[in-house]
Amino acid sequence: MRSGHTLGRAPAFRLRLSMCAVQFFVILVLFVSFHMYGVGAIEVFGLSIGPWDWTVLGLAFLWVVLLLCRPLRIHKNFIPVLILALFFTFSLGISAFFSPQPERALTMILLQIRNLVLLLAIGTLFNDVNALGSLNRKLLWIGAIIASSAVLMYTLVLPRYLEILSDPSQWKPGIGYILDQGGVLRLVGFAKDPNFYSLWIAPLFLAGLSLPFSLLRLVMMIIIGLSLALAMSRGFALAFSISSVILIFALLAIRRHSVYVKRLVGAAAISAIIAIGLTSVMGYDFLSIWEKRIELASQSPRYAMWHQILGKTAETWNPLIGAGLRGAEEILEGAYSHNSYLDVLFETGLVGFLIWIFLIGYTTLCALRRIKYQEWLPWIHSWFILLVMFAFFSLVYHPFTWLMIGILAASPFRQQHGAYPVSQENRGDKP
Repeated sequence: MRSGHTLGRAPAFRLRLSMCAVQFFVILVLFVSFHMYGVGAIEVFGLSIGPWDWTVLGLAFLWVVLLLCRPLRIHKNFIPVLILALFFTFSLGISAFFSPQPERALTMILLQIRNLVLLLAIGTLFNDVNALGSLNRKLLWIGAIIASSAVLMYTLVLPRYLEILSDPSQWKPGIGYILDQGGVLRLVGFAKDPNFYSLWIAPLFLAGLSLPFSLLRLVMMIIIGLSLALAMSRGFALAFSISSVILIFALLAIRRHSVYVKRLVGAAAISAIIAIGLTSVMGYDFLSIWEKRIELASQSPRYAMWHQILGKTAETWNPLIGAGLRGAEEILEGAYSHNSYLDVLFETGLVGFLIWIFLIGYTTLCALRRIKYQEWLPWIHSWFILLVMFAFFSLVYHPFTWLMIGILAASPFRQQHGAYPVSQENRGDKP
């Protein structure tokens, strides 16, 4: 007997659409929307509406249609996530009453309601992932297409580096590249920000590591890896390194030896070598630029921002309910703190912070319960990356976070059709 709860009624007619197709469509439009921020964001009454906002709205409509046409189930392992997310949203509502920016606090509540809708949709649409390998294959293709366009745009402007350096109006065009701290030209694709480009493209890169080897897949992974190297995100590089070590130790703890790890090291090394060669041909010293990025890390404004927020704790912070939503933004005069953990602790207090920790802690437990299956490793690895990047970026209210929570917690922990232990590999798979 299957465990879980059913939403919706018995269908009046059969919907001729497989759930695997729905899952792929959902993942496709979400990841494409993440990468289109540089061209798809619009301003409405002073509010920035990203492409993912319209996407989640459309997916909510799709979810309602599916709910009317066929019953959708929630598995018991997803219920704690849903309850914790509701409690977290409720704590945000309380903190909104004490916000120094009441109107902008309301927009934060609306963002979280959007995330709740997405979480519920993911929890029902991904309640039984029976073709995760097929989904990972499609993700790799999506990533290769996105990365190819990003690398092409970057290489076309690289010969114009000196011209761009001398003209401040060309430093931040929003797509293709950004001229960052220290005169470093970084790849951004259509995502506008190189750090977020790296985070959004990471699951698509890692998906290829879980698939049987083929030359075509290797080429696609190298293209994505090359784009990651050219984005030159220090935060992502650190998160990628730490999360990889965590994943390796977790696999060793269950006495599993995965080809995923070997491919990870190989693909990363090849991508770095090609990045060095490509930029050298174009007269751009990749290694010296990375050295400069590392040297400038100590000059990041993040540290001053964190110190500024912590310095105001005694004046504005209530231990239980925090300083109110947008409290950190008020202190920083409109800037973000670039630390998700600090955001939640300062703005919602210990109550909201503990709920958030329980939520990501339970999601991590769900991830570890799936670690023995090869097809789940890209998602688990991406979650570990996200946990580290929370310490450098404000990502609590971004739908990517709630997408990852939903996918890792939605389906049952039992082995599903098409899921292979990490010590095995499906060699009958096709590109």
